[in-house]
Amino acid sequence: MAVVASPLAPVRTQPVEPTEPTADTDEEWRGLRVSKNDVVREILAAPQNARAARLLRNVTFNPRDSYLRAAVRRDVGAVLAHALPALKSIASDFQSARAVEFQQLHAEGRTTAVDLRAFDGAVALRKIGADPTFSVIDGVTYGVGMELMPATQEAENRLREEAAALCGRLADVFAAGGTLTSEEMEGLAARTRALLGRKRANDSAAWPR
Repeated sequence: MAVVASPLAPVRTQPVEPTEPTADTDEEWRGLRVSKNDVVREILAAPQNARAARLLRNVTFNPRDSYLRAAVRRDVGAVLAHALPALKSIASDFQSARAVEFQQLHAEGRTTAVDLRAFDGAVALRKIGADPTFSVIDGVTYGVGMELMPATQEAENRLREEAAALCGRLADVFAAGGTLTSEEMEGLAARTRALLGRKRANDSAAWPR
């Protein structure tokens, strides 16, 4: 009597759990540039240009180049995405006010021609004031002190205040991701305040004439 072999029972396999990416296996992370730029100064100068890729592996917010998971990187991007529309609007107000006020002062003969290549360039700068701004008109560089441009100053101050607030929000996200200690956060806040204070001091000071 022939014996019929029974079919083999199907082999049950456990689903393979996806492994958590690491600094060595996360291609997106490995593609980010490590930098030592002073990004606080950069953000205060032009916050509308802030980009997450320039911050994630920067020594300011990530002093030990600690690995940041994708979720934390998304949080950094979300903070910037929320802030940038208002920052770009204020930056546009600043540029518009600056163009209008500079042209008005130039028409009134209150701007000073400056040739920084010449020896007397420093003399011309001293005549302009403590916080000069420049524009090229008909091939000649002219300067004027920002204290004569109230609307421009007001827009610039708003932009810098928003930039300082952005630095604080970014520091919170990086700290939550484990890259900043409480002491480092305090130091970052103090540096931001110092840079803002230095700009205000320049606004109110006058060079010897």
